[in-house]
Amino acid sequence: MKAEIVWNTKAQLGEGPFWDEKKQVLHWVDIDGCKLNTYSPKENENKQLSFGQQVTAVVKRKKGGFVLAMRDGMYLFDADRLEKVASPEKEVSHHRFNDGKCDPAGRFWAGTMVTEGQEKDAALYRLNTDYSCQKVIGDVQISNGLAWDLSHELMYYIDTLTQQVVSYHYNLDSGEITNRDVVYTFEETDGFPDGMTIDQEGMLWVAMYNGWQVIQLNPFTKEKIAAVQVDAKCVTSCAFGGEDYQTLYITSASSGDEKDKHGGALFAVKTKSKGIKPDEFAG
Repeated sequence: MKAEIVWNTKAQLGEGPFWDEKKQVLHWVDIDGCKLNTYSPKENENKQLSFGQQVTAVVKRKKGGFVLAMRDGMYLFDADRLEKVASPEKEVSHHRFNDGKCDPAGRFWAGTMVTEGQEKDAALYRLNTDYSCQKVIGDVQISNGLAWDLSHELMYYIDTLTQQVVSYHYNLDSGEITNRDVVYTFEETDGFPDGMTIDQEGMLWVAMYNGWQVIQLNPFTKEKIAAVQVDAKCVTSCAFGGEDYQTLYITSASSGDEKDKHGGALFAVKTKSKGIKPDEFAG
């Protein structure tokens, strides 16, 4: 499979695609460009909102508006009103927030990454629907992809520099995770695992930074199934969308590599697999 460009922009660090089923548009962010994007396949246009700091992830809120992960915390955003609701690392200057998603119960999970130094002291946090915020996983360097399966019994997670996708048993009622297991370890030639999504069969689709591809994994047999070739070196994340959830949207980042002509563009590919409607924040 090969992805095609659907919006030929030069995002500095495209990330966080989220399909809006009601409006049939794709929300995605340009982290270093400090922008929230909304791409409409029907209109073939991409609208942008600029912020005063990095915006690293976006999900819809059931009550209206969005929840954003930004450099220094988690925010509610609606009609130009921005309200910070959690800042668990406000004293840590060498971190910023990174990827984030909602779980099936409507909690928002987002992690941080180390921006200076080699410490592994970042973390994954869970914003509950009452706006309490809890640290769930520590000793992280670059918190990245998240996914939950249709059974609501498994959560998948990526800390990029480990080169691994890991799984946890997931408790829908409490949000607690247990029994960590390594699902797959990537080779250096694959690239670095970044953002991730899941299809209705429980297969994982992992964007590979520096890898020019999205890799499809079977987490049950722990093997690679297939790959989507992307004409961008730094592939950052992916999400299913479209009316039938069979279009895989893929974000990328600008790399500066002379061979990388389309880094930062938004890509898509039609798949035989069908994705899952993304969960929204229930607080």
